[in-house]
Amino acid sequence: MLGICTLMIGLLTALAMARLVKDYANPVSVYLTVWSLTVSLFLASWVSYNPVSSSLWWAVVLSAFGFCLGGGAALFWWQSKPQQQEVGDLDVDPQRLKWLIMLFTGLGGLGFLLQLMHLQQTMGISILLENPVEARRLHSNVPVWGYLNILNVANIPLCLIYRKVKARYEWWMFATLIFAISAALITTDRTRFFYMAIWSFFVWFYLARETKALAKKMGGVALLGSVLLLFFVSIGEHYERKYRDRFPENIHLSEEFSLLVEPYIYLTGSLAALDALILDENPMYLGKFTFSPLVSLAKVAVPDLETVPLQGKLYFVPMEVNTYSYLQQFYQDFGWWGILLGPYLCGWLSAGVYIGMRQRQTLFTVYLAGLLSFCCVISVFVNTFTQEATWFFVAVGLATKWWSKPRR
Repeated sequence: MLGICTLMIGLLTALAMARLVKDYANPVSVYLTVWSLTVSLFLASWVSYNPVSSSLWWAVVLSAFGFCLGGGAALFWWQSKPQQQEVGDLDVDPQRLKWLIMLFTGLGGLGFLLQLMHLQQTMGISILLENPVEARRLHSNVPVWGYLNILNVANIPLCLIYRKVKARYEWWMFATLIFAISAALITTDRTRFFYMAIWSFFVWFYLARETKALAKKMGGVALLGSVLLLFFVSIGEHYERKYRDRFPENIHLSEEFSLLVEPYIYLTGSLAALDALILDENPMYLGKFTFSPLVSLAKVAVPDLETVPLQGKLYFVPMEVNTYSYLQQFYQDFGWWGILLGPYLCGWLSAGVYIGMRQRQTLFTVYLAGLLSFCCVISVFVNTFTQEATWFFVAVGLATKWWSKPRR
């Protein structure tokens, strides 16, 4: 009952915000929907976790208040501004954008091949099929040149923007899609595919702004959810040691729903792990986590600079989990102040970019608004606001904006 009440309160608040700004995919509504769903499923207790303390609920409430305060302030500010200004061509030169995306497709294909060579040299490609659990343990990314491989993720939303401008698909987009999916499949985890799919969905959603397209949009939400769940289960069945086999006494779902155990634990386990993280004694990194991309750049000039660990500590809750939602970085940097101020800045930034996109749709505003909305969705797992990949994608977007801007 408590879970149902939590879900209803969250969804009603998200719906009220959506009606206020006339868009269901605004960052505050997205955030509230995802977090209320996660918390309500956690409270449903379909899997028994270790008992959690009140600190977890204070962290969830405080972070939600911070995010809504920052995002809400920006959205309310939007109400005093003119309505959306449509820009039919998204302020791009289609031909210049086409050649740039084709170049990015080639670079992404090169990055994919370099990653294959790296995996062959470090662990052998065959291990991906023969011993997937060991492959997951040994998997690594090629240094420096790995950025070419993750470029495949950004190529799909860029193709959707190009398709909006030209109102048709091009033959070379097939190669773009093949490289993107292939690059996602060899990573042994699900993050790359989720990144590409959810980001692209928001770009599509923001470009289809007509009211009459609401039913189509809701169909898109259902399709996206089904595809992600199918992908998650399929990859998990291949690469993971199944939780349901190792912790049967903690599983309270009937046999016919056993395939949902793994997604359920991945979605809700971060809350139990966050509670363990807060109760544990951890060093304070004082910004090194939140601004890790800047720390990585500084390390080039100062090789002895200490960086934060890439892999989180495993907490047994009782199943092992090392994702703690996006609050990990903020808490380990600044404690409880980080849990309030970090989400506030994320909400303010996400809503601010969204406002810019509503005011004037351009290639960059749609591209960036979709990227930050993805960060809101995935915040129940990890913090992509602070990841180097996200900052890299912002740089790619800025370069694309500059190159494809019409030369008047």
